Amino acid sequence: MIPRVTITARRDDAQTFASIASLIQLGRLEEAWQWFEREASGALARFGGAVNYALTAADRAPTCPADTQYLMHVWGDARRVELPTFGGSPIVVTLPVPAGIPTSQYLGTMRLFEFRDDPGMKQLTVSKHACDWRNELDPSGEKGPMINVGGKSATVGFGVSSGGVEDAVLSAGETYYVNMRSLVAGNWPAAYEIQWPR
Repeated sequence: MIPRVTITARRDDAQTFASIASLIQLGRLEEAWQWFEREASGALARFGGAVNYALTAADRAPTCPADTQYLMHVWGDARRVELPTFGGSPIVVTLPVPAGIPTSQYLGTMRLFEFRDDPGMKQLTVSKHACDWRNELDPSGEKGPMINVGGKSATVGFGVSSGGVEDAVLSAGETYYVNMRSLVAGNWPAAYEIQWPR
């Protein structure tokens, strides 16, 4: 998924874009082209720079292996979700945060656990990207997951617009990905559960 890019245009930038688009719609292509050339070092150059940045950022975004399992979790659904064959491939849970949800007064938790045999090493990340296992800052300079926990216990505290340094701070109206994988070979029953912030 390509991350959204916000372009803050000045008032004259917006007028320039609208004027060129209008000329094209009217079939006055020669005038539109002349205006485009005249403005190429100003508003359109800034726009082009933002588009190019978005494309290079998309190239740096992590990619998921072909065997990734995808799930969707609805905000507020408190069911425990069983993962019968955890360990064979990564699991990505899409977690959209509803728009307009209030700031959390009490944090919630996301927990990944196995319920047969001894717990193995595993990793859970909360990120704006699916399959984002990177450290906080990757070599390209892009920030990695907001939370990246490993070990035998993988539990993350999270809230909407609130939380500490070791918590995932989510924003209303945004979509996040809870990425889970085993760090040891094998398949066994596991589950994840979410206790929601209030």
